[in-house]
Amino acid sequence: LERVAADHVLPSKRRNSSFVLWVRSAAAIFMVSVLTIIYLSVNKGEEIALIATETRKEEIKKIILPDQTIVWLKEGSKIRYPDVFSGKNREVELQGEALFEVAKDKTKPFLIHTQGYSAKVLGTSFNIKVDPESEQLDLSVLTGTVEITKKRRGVALEKKYVVNAKE
Repeated sequence: LERVAADHVLPSKRRNSSFVLWVRSAAAIFMVSVLTIIYLSVNKGEEIALIATETRKEEIKKIILPDQTIVWLKEGSKIRYPDVFSGKNREVELQGEALFEVAKDKTKPFLIHTQGYSAKVLGTSFNIKVDPESEQLDLSVLTGTVEITKKRRGVALEKKYVVNAKE
């Protein structure tokens, strides 16, 4: 009699444990789905539009960036920058020559990427020119400090230089 009772108990426990496992799995899948939907709705990640501006021969353009930095783009040069500076840095790409009057923001460094170099500033004014063929850098710091990093193969860092005004 005890054996018969034990045989009847085991299958119901197996059914209960299978049912509990199924409920837990369904709840986990539901939670992952809900969290994914919440994450995607909160982090829609609006695409940042890049603005590209270039100058012709004997032309200089005044450009005011989203952070109020003023750029004087010299002749035959190109600049690309986002319509909104988001993230930890304010970054632009430059080909040619430009005079920058960088708006001060100690929490977001301003980075200029050129062919072979990167410049990092917090708030200063300077002129930078990189010859695309020779990758020769010409830098004039008017106020503040500029940190220049020489890039190797476009990515790896080779050397850093800090240039102060009147050096």
